[in-house]
Amino acid sequence: LFLCASCRLSLQAQPPSCFYCHKLSWPVGRTCESCREHTKVYAFLSPFSYGDNVVKELIHNLKYNRIRSLAEILADLLENYLQKYKIWLPKEALLVPIPLHKNRERKRGFNQAKLIARHLSERLGLELAENVLKKTKATRPQIELRAEERRKNLTGAFAVSDPQKIQNKIILLLDDVKTTGTTLE
Repeated sequence: LFLCASCRLSLQAQPPSCFYCHKLSWPVGRTCESCREHTKVYAFLSPFSYGDNVVKELIHNLKYNRIRSLAEILADLLENYLQKYKIWLPKEALLVPIPLHKNRERKRGFNQAKLIARHLSERLGLELAENVLKKTKATRPQIELRAEERRKNLTGAFAVSDPQKIQNKIILLLDDVKTTGTTLE
């Protein structure tokens, strides 16, 4: 495989924390009550720091070197993280991968968040809703932008294609990387 035992053991899991203030948050990485006025994100999990070289390499190789089998390894790491912190996701929840714009997905050949979500939904028995969210406009890659530019870049970039599918549902958004959290917002 593409992740040796030594590299797997070197990964340092980050305990669940508040999306807004980053303080440890139990259970399930819920946003602190005092922070809820600042964000729409109710709970958030980010198992590893993107600054971790192993994580950075895994994601980079999946996205840019097109090693699709890494999506399964990342799903495995996510599943292990959930087990480690005894986080149980509601079985009635919908797992929704963050979409790419059709042009970027066509150019890359796949959506990395969708690939990870497919493996994770199988492992956890969650319903996968791949096409309920769509990216309606092409945007610059977020990695190139500062926080304020990221917000402007993504304003109006996403739309729900099937509102009835998500009505009164718990939605679990899945993306490959979270830096400022603008995409999730």
